[in-house]
Amino acid sequence: MAGKKRQKSAGKKKPAPKKDAPRKKDAAEELDSAPKKEAGKKDDAKSTTERKPAIVVAQHYTPFPRQKEFHDSPAKYRLFGGAAGPGKTKALMWEAIDQASRFDGVDTLLMRRTFPELESSLLQYCRRDVPRHTYLRYNDTKHIVTWHNGSTTRFGYCANENDVYQYQGAEFVFIGIDELTHFTLRQWQFLTSRNRCPVAGTTPRMAGATNPGNLGHAWVKALWIDRRPAAAMEHADEYDPEDYAFIRATVADNPIARMCGASRHSRARPSDNRSPRLEVTSACSSSSTMRFSDENRNGASSDDSSSASCSGVVSRISGG
Repeated sequence: MAGKKRQKSAGKKKPAPKKDAPRKKDAAEELDSAPKKEAGKKDDAKSTTERKPAIVVAQHYTPFPRQKEFHDSPAKYRLFGGAAGPGKTKALMWEAIDQASRFDGVDTLLMRRTFPELESSLLQYCRRDVPRHTYLRYNDTKHIVTWHNGSTTRFGYCANENDVYQYQGAEFVFIGIDELTHFTLRQWQFLTSRNRCPVAGTTPRMAGATNPGNLGHAWVKALWIDRRPAAAMEHADEYDPEDYAFIRATVADNPIARMCGASRHSRARPSDNRSPRLEVTSACSSSSTMRFSDENRNGASSDDSSSASCSGVVSRISGG
């Protein structure tokens, strides 16, 4: 009997070993993995919300015909103005913003000679005319606007001759200089070396806006009006007049300034069809334009007081 039991037990097949069930995560592991998933979702959501489209300039700025001529010019170096009142500063600011919006990750630069001038013109227009939602942030210490596409617009100044070297090593796809005749030829030529950009498809360009007169009158007149190299210009043999375009403009090209002047005068003197305000600004603009045609070795204007008063009258409503 014992032999039979052994045979039966020997003939039985052993059950296959059970596979180990997947190990359940303990509570600590569950807590570790949960925050990572949540963090990933938050990062994705954050990147989606921060990548807003670049500013659409046409939604916030409609140029006058003469301003549009300035924007459309293909010249490497443009000069806009020649008199007070046509909206020079505003055109220069929006040109820089437009260049920053066209390409991701490029830098643009807007300049005045001193910080008080910068603050009362370009910075003031930017705060007033550029809506807050159109840019990512503004660094009030460095005066840099960062746009949603990663591009920047920097507001700078060069009070002293050598202040221009603070931009050594920088690269700007666009450099705009307001009141260019306040700058020296040396400063201008150094800034042209900073007018470059590694981003594919970009065309680095510069522009100036100015009234005649002041210390830079002679070299500005030489480059844009006489279309010849300026005295003491480095690498004068490389000067190409085709690189330079002068877009002449006066207060008569600014419909807002004309309308504002006419309405003020109509309230003051309804019986007279002519506006003293427009008469003064027109006379100033005419003489200013003429001064760009007459050589002034000292760079000073024979009627700077008239020009200054004219600028004050129209700049507040026209942007330069």
